[in-house]
Formats: sequence, structure tokens, C-alpha cells
Amino acid sequence: MSDKASSLAYHRSVSSSTSSLSEMSVDPDYTPDFDLGMRVETQQLYRLNDRSPWNESDPETTVKATDVEASSYAQECALIVRREPHPITNQIALHSITIQSPLIKKVLDKTFKGFEGVSTQLTQLTFKAPFHPFYYRWHRFEKLWEDEQDQETKDHLDLLYPILSEEIMPHIKTMEDLTNNKVITFDYLWSIFAPSMEVYTMLDGQDRLLELTHSRYGANMGGEFFTLECRYIDCDGLSFGYVLSSVDIDKFEGVKKLVELDAFPSHLRPDIESMVDRLHVRGEKLEQLNGFHHMSYSGFYTARSSRQIRKRHVCNKVFLLAAKF
Repeated sequence: MSDKASSLAYHRSVSSSTSSLSEMSVDPDYTPDFDLGMRVETQQLYRLNDRSPWNESDPETTVKATDVEASSYAQECALIVRREPHPITNQIALHSITIQSPLIKKVLDKTFKGFEGVSTQLTQLTFKAPFHPFYYRWHRFEKLWEDEQDQETKDHLDLLYPILSEEIMPHIKTMEDLTNNKVITFDYLWSIFAPSMEVYTMLDGQDRLLELTHSRYGANMGGEFFTLECRYIDCDGLSFGYVLSSVDIDKFEGVKKLVELDAFPSHLRPDIESMVDRLHVRGEKLEQLNGFHHMSYSGFYTARSSRQIRKRHVCNKVFLLAAKF
């Protein structure tokens, strides 16, 4: 498999699992030395492939994952780290990290405040490679780690930080090198699109600013693509609300200028402030059209039905109720 094809294959591999990563049972007859997640140690688990059980050390051992993870030692450890052969390089790589330490969770609660898709209240909080949530909030997490004053919490964080740093920092350095040169590769599109960020694109020939909800790599008969799932405010003629919209960026070779992408972070536009002013004016005009009006219009409009959306052209059409068109 080529390097260019590695992104989709890797993202597919880490998003699938044959069993739950966080369901664990405890021996009811055992008296633990530490409360759940309070032992300042890491339990390492390995497996040969996604059909093999998680083993404590030697991949050839017959110890089952349920036995290992149910052990009192694993339950007490601050972290459970799982590794398996990388789908591309076949070298042992991180698969996931389960965070059991309540002290780390308190820090992560601050790290991921306002970040959709992460709940730090789970008993076993599991993050899977390639750890995108940590990438998007890395500087915040790093600052909290550096500033932590409680020594016990710091000891717990010191288990997690070096593991994640080894995974995250190479991506950050690559992204910075690319963006400093105002270009990006297809494989690194994910690195510049953080959830909830403002994205610029063109829809129906008009400038649009969208709020990104999430992104993903995909493929169909036409090839690979990167999809941005977004939302923006629109009106149905009676009320305003969010409308969902997606933008696909088709796979490309080599590097591409950031501002030549079909969609890109809005702050990269040199005229973003003046464009926002223009969009505010356009939005105010749209608001004024809300409700009942007698007006003439020539041009295209969008005809929607339960099955399809079509563009139609009208000339001097009289609109009586905006909600009907």
C-alpha cells in the first residue's frame, strides 16, 4: 500500500474493534490495595491482530484479555495501554489508552471543556489512536500538565503525558511545517480542521461561513475524499435555525495551497473581516424577507422534496409567503 493510501486505511483500522475496550469485571473476592485507577502505574496489553485476545506481555501467551483486564492490578492502575501491529508498517503501535485515574480525569475535564464527543465521566475513559481529540486540545492539555501543583495528580499525569507526546508531537511538527508554507497534504487535512471551528467555502456560488461539527475520511467508486460535516444558520420563511451541510475534498497528490481547497479555515482568508461584514448585511436582508411579502424575483431557486433537491430558474415570480419557496 502506498503512503498516499495510508490515511484512510489507518483511520478505518483504528475505528473498528471486535470487543468493548472499557467493559471490565472485578473479582468480588479480592481486596484491592488501591482504589480504582489510583495506583501510579500503567498496565500494558498487547495483541497480534483484531481477532486475538489482549495479552499482558508476550503476544504468544494464552492469557485472555478478560482475565488480564479483570485482575485487581489492572483495575487499580491509572492507565491501561494497548498496543498491536500497525496496519501499514506492521510495527507495534498504540491502539488505545484507557484512563482510570480520577485525578487525570479532573484535568481532562478542563482539557475537553466544550469539546463534543468526549465524556470524561466514564469509569474507563478510552481514547483510540490516532488520538485526534488530544491533538486538537494539545496545547491546553500541555499547559495544564505543566501548571499542575498537586504532586499526586502530577505523578498520574506524568504517566500519560510522555505516551501521548510521542504520538502527538510528530503530527504537530508536520502540520506546522506544512501550514508555515501555506500548503497541506491530503493525509494531513484532518490536522487543520478542529471541531467547532469556522470554515469558509462556496455554496451555490455564494460565500459561506460554516461551523464544523466533525470530519472524516471516506471512499466510494470515485476514489478517496475527506468530508467536513458542518452546519449554518438559514431560514425556512418562518423561523431561523441550523441547517446541516457537508463539503467533500477529493483526494489530491502532493501538496495543495490551503486557500485553494474547496473549504478551509476561515481565518486564512486575508479579507475575512470585510467578508464577515458583507455576510452580516446579507443576513439582515434575509431576515427582512421573513414572513409575508409581495416581491418580484428573477433567477434560480432551490426546489426541495422528500426525494431530491433541484435548482430551478424563474422570471418575475411573485412571492407571497417566503416559507412556500
